[in-house]
Amino acid sequence: MNILSSIFTDDLAIDLGTVNTLIFAPERGVVLDEPSVVAIHKYTGEVLDVGAGAYKMLGREPKDVEVFRPVRGGNIENFDAVEKMLKAFIARVNGGSHRRSHVVIGVPGSSTTLEQRSVRDAARDAKAARVDLVDEGLCAALGAGLSYEDERAHLVVDIGGGTTNVAIIANGAVVSSYSLTAAGNAMDQAICDYVR
Repeated sequence: MNILSSIFTDDLAIDLGTVNTLIFAPERGVVLDEPSVVAIHKYTGEVLDVGAGAYKMLGREPKDVEVFRPVRGGNIENFDAVEKMLKAFIARVNGGSHRRSHVVIGVPGSSTTLEQRSVRDAARDAKAARVDLVDEGLCAALGAGLSYEDERAHLVVDIGGGTTNVAIIANGAVVSSYSLTAAGNAMDQAICDYVR
């Protein structure tokens, strides 16, 4: 059996994005699509809300609350916040249960070993039983319907909010992959700057 087929038939696949986090479950499809935003009490460190609830507070938060995006440009900027956000999201899709899930998380193609370790550690600290990291280019290819058995080479471009991932995929494997921070947020800002 191909390694990809065994990975993608287990519990949860997570796209930990700069703008949104998506969670996919086999047989159920996308079970969570929420903003990657966390609201934390400044003095106690308590997580007050994550996702859509925290996003609603963005720009309107009380003085003692900090609301922010813990992932920037595909990299974790606040490890504790990502761990708490993942724990809350996983509990939501598991019906409030904190059962330990196997998770597959997409990472940018040119992420460093340290960046990959921080993603893996955040998922483990969020009580994932097993964590597998997969190149985001391969995730995008499979999500677009490409078969991992296809021998032809395919160029896959995945433009997210914080990163653009470009990958060449053949035979269910990444031949070459690169990620850059010129992505959706930067494009939006460039359009705003031009219009002004």
